[in-house]
Amino acid sequence: MGYSVSINMANIEISAAEVLKLRAKLDQPLEDELNDWCFGVSWTDAGEMILDEFMGEKWHDEDEFFKILAPHVISNPEAEIFCLGEDGDKWKYGFEDGQLVEYRPTITWERVSGS
Repeated sequence: MGYSVSINMANIEISAAEVLKLRAKLDQPLEDELNDWCFGVSWTDAGEMILDEFMGEKWHDEDEFFKILAPHVISNPEAEIFCLGEDGDKWKYGFEDGQLVEYRPTITWERVSGS
């Protein structure tokens, strides 16, 4: 069971210095933590970590993992995580001042025909 969700990420980077801090606060190696949460990363030559792939299919409170990452994410208004649920529900997360912020879309219906 579980709730199926598609997750796309953009511009989520953690500096090499912050990667060290993140490693220090985890109960297990970072690579194991990423694997447990089904996230893939790439690394820059400078040792920066880029969160770039969700390899899971079901939602398992991934926002809790995002909260752990939030204080370490390089400040960038374009650092976003887009989510699409199996029922069409949409939401996204951003990172502001070391905090995880959740956003929900609003739909505006505009009249395009008729009198």
